Amino acid sequence: EDAEDFLRAWQAGLLSYKGRGQYIIGNAKVHEQFFWTGSKTAELRTFTLWMEPIISMGAIARLHLDYRWPISRLAAQSPDWAYDI
Repeated sequence: EDAEDFLRAWQAGLLSYKGRGQYIIGNAKVHEQFFWTGSKTAELRTFTLWMEPIISMGAIARLHLDYRWPISRLAAQSPDWAYDI
């Protein structure tokens, strides 16, 4: 369900690309990153999909798309990182 809600956010154009693999949603001030890469010195670099921002973006999409919360009143991560949404 979280992945489906994230894709709904993506398809609805709720995510804004800010460069260098970072995105924001709604009225956010903090950028989110979905992938982390391994060491640049490794011969085969690994990467990891970080689940927390996927879930946060999906939750915001549900609040906006299903419950009609204004996107301007929603954000992922507070400026001090105290709250996820």
